[in-house]
Amino acid sequence: MKKMRLGPFVIATILSFGTLLPVFTGYVFGFISLVWLVWLFRGVLLRLVARPWLAPDILTSHPLEPIARLLFVLSCAVLVYFFLINISEVASYFFSDYAGSGKRMVKEQLHFFVKQGLLWFVLAGLLYTVRARMFSLLKLGRPFAIFLCLYAVYCLVQRYTGIDWSHGLSATLPDNRFAYGVYRISGAMDHPLSFAFNTMMVVLTCFGLWRAAMKGGQKNLAMPWAVAGMAAFAILLISGSRSPIAILLVVLVLFEWRFFWQRRYYALAGTVALVGIIYLEGSFVGRLQEMAAGEEDWLERIPRLRFWLVHSLIFQDYPIWGVGFSWKKLAAVDYYTALGYHDKMYTAHNIFLQTLADSGLVGGVGLAALFVGLVYVAYRHRQDTCSNVVGYLTLAAFLSGL
Repeated sequence: MKKMRLGPFVIATILSFGTLLPVFTGYVFGFISLVWLVWLFRGVLLRLVARPWLAPDILTSHPLEPIARLLFVLSCAVLVYFFLINISEVASYFFSDYAGSGKRMVKEQLHFFVKQGLLWFVLAGLLYTVRARMFSLLKLGRPFAIFLCLYAVYCLVQRYTGIDWSHGLSATLPDNRFAYGVYRISGAMDHPLSFAFNTMMVVLTCFGLWRAAMKGGQKNLAMPWAVAGMAAFAILLISGSRSPIAILLVVLVLFEWRFFWQRRYYALAGTVALVGIIYLEGSFVGRLQEMAAGEEDWLERIPRLRFWLVHSLIFQDYPIWGVGFSWKKLAAVDYYTALGYHDKMYTAHNIFLQTLADSGLVGGVGLAALFVGLVYVAYRHRQDTCSNVVGYLTLAAFLSGL
């Protein structure tokens, strides 16, 4: 077996930690990865710049592995998404009633380029390089398990004390996060729901990599992923968020019902234990009861329905190009006010409605292309590796987007 190189291992490890850390760490770790990749392939890049006609020879000098083909397909889907979103944005500058300065539009597009474009290509390059030089992401299990176990302890303390070290050692979570005797945790992130969704994705990844290691007879690599998955699941259970837990269960049942049926007695015992833990935890059940309590209209009891209504109205008025993501806040305030709402003027909390409102049908086609690419990659990844990890994450991303 080829010896694992330290560089890819360290880079991949710190990048994976960024999943549950403040958003800016994703940019920092992404920049570190970009510098590392440029340094690693500096010779190839110089030759490509100096003699572009050599590109085919350089790029085909090694046989393409399945992961390279899949990353290429997904990268094409990302490019289609990025191109159509930006086309709709330029068009909205001319057709939207809320269009502002061109300078603001360029600034927003540059941010979109970094967040939705450049970071993906850095990640894709990193994934391929790690695969080529380290052979398997399964080897990240041990450091990730240690990280998640420590993180789970921090989250448990945060739940009862409100500590928020990401904003300073003396900082605490805001008072509106305190309910039912505990704080709604957000780990090292700012938004509790974003934190819960990311944690749910981590649980699915850990479960999928554990299954892959067990199928491959690599029990020594499987155990750390099992520990990491259990630590992430414990964090999710105490997060107080409802939909990520529901999505996690739906994804696992749809993909792995045979696995659980073969172990149905253990699965039944686990389900009973899970229901008991959720009931005793209290805040989860309390937040569900909030939805059914009171005499208010549904739009008052479930604010998210109001968010959906507002953004569906924006889409109806700007169906082709959208209102423009550079001016979406101005439009939202206008539409909320017109309906008589003067507080909680939030985004749609639905990526599909948000994209249609911001970028119209043109942007919607781009988002659809991105999901088509994900579905294709999930299917081919399953065929090539007998692993459902990409399938888990694709379905979870779709359901989370709703």
